Formats: sequence, structure tokens, C-alpha cells
Amino acid sequence: MMTPHRIPPMLLLAIAWIAATVAAGATVRVSQEDGAWDRVEWAPAGLPAPGDTVIISAGSSVTGMPALAFGVLIIRPGASLSIGAGGARVSGLINEGRLMIGGSAVLAVAGDITNSGEITGGGVLRMARDGGTIAGAGRFGALLVSAGPGGVVALGGPVVLPSLSIASGNRMIAGAYDLTVNGPYTASAPSGPPALIATTGTIALNGSVYGTARGAIVIGVDPAARPSKRSLPPLIGGVLGDTGKTIRIAASRRLGFSTLIGGIVIDSGVVVMADGIGTSGTNLLVGSLTNRGTLSAGEEQYRWTMQGELFNHGTIENCTLVMRGRGASLRSDTGRWDPGISIVFTGSSGDTLHILGPLRVARLTIAPASALDSNLVVDAGRNYLSVRHLFASDSASGCRLISDTLVSLWGAAHGIVQGDVMFEGFWGSAISGCYGGPGRRVMVAAHKLIAGGCTMRGTIGTRPSVMLTIDAPLMLDGDARLNGRMTITPQGSVVAGSDLFIGRSVRGGGNIHLAGAGPLLEAREALLDSIQVEIGREGAPSHVLLAAPLVVPRLFIHAGSTLEYHGDDSVTVVDMFRYDIAYAEGFTMMSAAARPAEPAAMTLSADAANPPLRYATAYTAASAVAAGEGYFIRLPVPGVIAHRGGFINLPLTIPVRAGWNLIGGGSIAARAANATATGTAFLSPFVTAIGGMVPAPLLRPGRSYWVKVSADGTITLHPDP
Repeated sequence: MMTPHRIPPMLLLAIAWIAATVAAGATVRVSQEDGAWDRVEWAPAGLPAPGDTVIISAGSSVTGMPALAFGVLIIRPGASLSIGAGGARVSGLINEGRLMIGGSAVLAVAGDITNSGEITGGGVLRMARDGGTIAGAGRFGALLVSAGPGGVVALGGPVVLPSLSIASGNRMIAGAYDLTVNGPYTASAPSGPPALIATTGTIALNGSVYGTARGAIVIGVDPAARPSKRSLPPLIGGVLGDTGKTIRIAASRRLGFSTLIGGIVIDSGVVVMADGIGTSGTNLLVGSLTNRGTLSAGEEQYRWTMQGELFNHGTIENCTLVMRGRGASLRSDTGRWDPGISIVFTGSSGDTLHILGPLRVARLTIAPASALDSNLVVDAGRNYLSVRHLFASDSASGCRLISDTLVSLWGAAHGIVQGDVMFEGFWGSAISGCYGGPGRRVMVAAHKLIAGGCTMRGTIGTRPSVMLTIDAPLMLDGDARLNGRMTITPQGSVVAGSDLFIGRSVRGGGNIHLAGAGPLLEAREALLDSIQVEIGREGAPSHVLLAAPLVVPRLFIHAGSTLEYHGDDSVTVVDMFRYDIAYAEGFTMMSAAARPAEPAAMTLSADAANPPLRYATAYTAASAVAAGEGYFIRLPVPGVIAHRGGFINLPLTIPVRAGWNLIGGGSIAARAANATATGTAFLSPFVTAIGGMVPAPLLRPGRSYWVKVSADGTITLHPDP
């Protein structure tokens, strides 16, 4: 049993070991000037032993240092220690004088460093213990942080270093103190966790960077640098900055595969260059970027990737900007955009890129991050936007550009633009996609090629000097004035849903398709080659009004659709005219909607169950039909008869006999009120059956009507005046 005053044997052993250790850690002082380490006189006598505190006394100058582990090394004011080669290790360093570490020497400090003097030379000062601190306003040499796996060292005050290296797994905490690195800063893991961390202090990196740092950062100028000897500015690589902090670039730099996070500011007069070095790498800027200098790229294909806002008050040139993220925006109130700039906006469904200021770029691409993403928007607002070479958006995913003012597209365009659009610039460039909108204006001011399905909405126009080549379907959803020359290839077509004005001749072998409720067609010159005008479509009839005489190689009118003209206008079909008319089952009254080609008449035996019947005081079978005459036919089922031949223009004069006559009309409808009689007089209105029927106010193509006259003569059907 232990008595109250008895000390345990193990405790006595520990006290003895501590006493021996303290006794071994004596303090030794240099007592001789200008001597080599192994020749100086020490007090007490003899070389220092491991664990000793070594003080280089004031006025002493010592060279060399053995590769031993000592305690704290203290260099007093006026004293100097020069380590030419090799390595040494001390448990702490207090330098008030001058410490020179040679180019091949390493001084490892397994503890704190305080420097109010001068540390020079090309060697390395290494912090070699977790938990060490570095402080002092003196001049430092190159610092290497290698405090073992997971080691952390900290600043004990503001420090200025000529260079800083942080080994893998190590960190330096600047905390609230300012850290300035005037030369290279490197960390072995440039894309991993931050190796250098500031909280409220500032990290100034004035040389090249290859590492990670978090906090407020200034990328500035090395005071000792000689720009005249540098062919290129220092290269910056790694992950720098912090959300909510600011990175200020105060000197020209190259960024190569780096990530800058926070509020990024490029000062006036500074050039920041993206350095691709023959690769397709990109730099990532996360946060807001305020450019008052020049943002450029060493290679045309190099990309800046920006996730946030861009304020351009300087110059952006020779690079591709990849904008991404839901809150991305471009502001260019006073800045200059080089015409060679390309912008790519990419992101997820619902993301919007806002353009806040006039913008001229070479290429603008809207690309979803994946095939499932959709509805990406570039919003130009009321700002002028010009794309010089290529506009592209993923129309299948609904990605689009919207604008409240004019968008100028010079080169190829494949996408969606909602707003006023001007196609100009490079002749022959290809267009596809959807442009304009209700109440908007789309103008083609230079020769363009419709190379894929294209829709134009609003008011559509082409200038007289323009040549428009249509090699795919072109849909015009608004009034269109096509003043220039136009070629429609056999693969192409023009679908007009509203009024269509054609100012010059059209060549080729494609279709002009008139759809909608009541479009107006005005063709000032003849349509040539094998162009076909098509009116309506199956199941969607259309009524078209001609505003000028029409000369066309081929004309096709779908069932239920009609064509109308007034006054002296007419239709000339050079090659082929076809008019489809729908008839009911059983006996029905019909007439020729197209003038049968001579000498053969249009036969209906393939369409009717029985030959057509004509009436001339009695019913007789007719082997063919003639223009202006009416007939009865019998169909086993409802069907459509295709009338082929020549176009029957109005006025149309039809011979009649005294009494009842069964007559037909022309290829356009005629108002009964406009009909005139010569050599006879009307005794009845035009009706669809004798007696008890309501008069027919309109004589339609392909139908026939009864009319009674007083004597043999003629009836003439007229168009509206």
C-alpha cells in the first residue's frame, strides 16, 4: 500500500528522464567572429549537442552547419549564418540577423519561425512540423511547407515570401494575416483541397501559380521581376479563390487549366490570356467577373468557362466564352467585344443567360448539358445582338434566343430566335430553325440557303438584291414580301400561311404552298421552270385571292380549296393544272373545273359507275365533258375527282337554248349576280334543281346549275370587278 508521502517508482523514472533531457538541452553561444562552424569557439566549450539552443551572438559570422538535429537556432542582430550545402534540422528558428541558405542547402525547422532579419540564398527553408507558425517582418527566403501527412502550419503575422511550396497533404493557414508571395507558389495537388487558406487576410500571389488557395486573393506584380526579360507573363494554374471573396488580377497573367472562384476583377491595363498550349483545356471562372483590362486567348479554340456574371468594361478578344448556370449574364455597357468572340451557353433545363448591353460575337451556341435538358434561353432583352459567323441552338430541346430588339445574323443560322431578325452578311450561308414571332419582323438582306426545315413568323421580307435558294421546307407564318430572286429546288418548298408577295421570277422545281384561311397571292413576274403552286391541303382547305395575274408552270388546288381573282386578272398554267373536287354518293351535278386538253376530252369513266349524262331537251350519255356544260354523274361512294387540263378563266361565255339549260362554271367561282345574257333573257335564277330550290348565289368550280332562258343565246360569267 502506498503511503501519502511515497512517490511511485515509475513517476521517479519519468522525472529523472525529463531532468536528463533538460540538462542535455543547454544553450551554447558563438564567441568568435568569422569562423567556420567546426572552428568557432563556443561557450560553454565544445560543439553544440542535439537539443541545444544555439545562439549566434551579435557580431559573429559563421559558415557551414553539420547535419545534426539541434534545438532552437537564434541569430542575433548583426550576426550571420551561411549554410552553403547539405541539410540541417532545428526545432525552431529566431532570426534577427542574416541567414543565408545556399542553392543546394535545406534548413528544416521542426517548430516555429520568427524572422525580423534577412533570410537569403537559393536554398530552401522548410517548415517540418505540424502546428508550427511563421511570423516576422524580415526578409524571407524560399519556404517549403512539408510538415508530414496532414500537417498544418500557420502565420503568426503578415509575411512576405519570395516563393512558397506546399507539399501534398499539407496546409498553410494565413488566417487574418496578409501573405505575399513574390515568386512561384506551388502545391502538389492543384485541383484538390486548398493548401493555402486565408480567412480575413489577403493572399497576394505575384509570380507563377500551380496550386490551390482559398480566400481573398490578389494576383499582382513581382517587385523584382524584369518584364523586358520575360517573353510571356507568368502562368496561373490550380483552384484559387472562395465564394464571397474577391480575386483581383492586377498584372498580366496567363491562365492555364485554372479555376477562379468568387468576385474576379481584372484591372485596367492588364492582359489575362487563356493558355491552351496546343490542347483543348479550359479555365473555369465561378462568380462575377469584372474586366477592366483585356481578356484574351493564346489560341482560337481555347475556352474560358464562366459560371456567373461578366461585366466587361475593357476588351474581350480572340477566345470562346462558355457561359453556364441559371444566373449567368453578360454586361458590356462600356466594354469592347472583338468580332472574333464566340459564346457557348450550356446548362440544364430552365437556365437563362442574360445579355445586358450591345454584343457582337463571331458565334453564339445554345447547347443543353444533356439530351434530356430543354428550354435553355439566351435573353438579349432590348440590347442589340450581332452574330457574325454562326448562330446555333438545339431546337429539338427548345433552346432559344429571345430579344426585344433586332438580332443581326450574318453567317449560318440553325436554331430558334424569338424577336426581330435580320439575315445579312455572308452570301450563301445556310439557315434552318425558327425565327421571328407574332408582331415581329424577319428580313433577309443577303443571299441565303434554306438548308433545313425553316419557319419564319411575323412580317417576312427579302431585299431586291437578295438571291434566296430554298432546298428544304420554308414555312412563312406571317405576311411575306419576297422582293428578291428565288430558286426552289425539287427538295424545297415555300408554305405561306398568310399574304405572299413575290416581286421577281421564281425558278426551280419545288412547290409554293398556300395555306391558311385567306392568304393573298401577288406574283409580279412569271413563275418559271417546273415551279408548282399548291392551294390548300388534304383536310385543310384554303381560299386564295390573287392580287395580280398569275403565270405558273403547274397549279394544284386541293379539294375544298378555291382560288379567286377580280377585274382583269387571270391565271395562265403553262404545264399542268389539276383541281380536285369532292362529290357525294349517288347522282350529283358536276361540270369541268379544268378545260379538257384538245382534241381529247376529259373522261370520267374511271371515276363514275355510269357515263355522265348531259341535257339538251333530253338526257343523253356523254363520253366526255366540255367546259361550260353541266352533267349528271352517279358515284357508288363519296369521292374526289381530279380535274386536269387548262385553267378556265372568267369571263366565260356559255351557249344556251330556249328553256332549261344545265350549265357549268370556270376554275374560279362566279357570282350569279354578275352573270349577263346576250340574245336571250333570264327566266329563272341559277338553281341546283328545277322548282322549289333556293337560288344559288355562287357558281362554284366543278358544279353545275339549272337556268331557264327565253331564247337561244349566250350567258357570260364574270369575276368580281
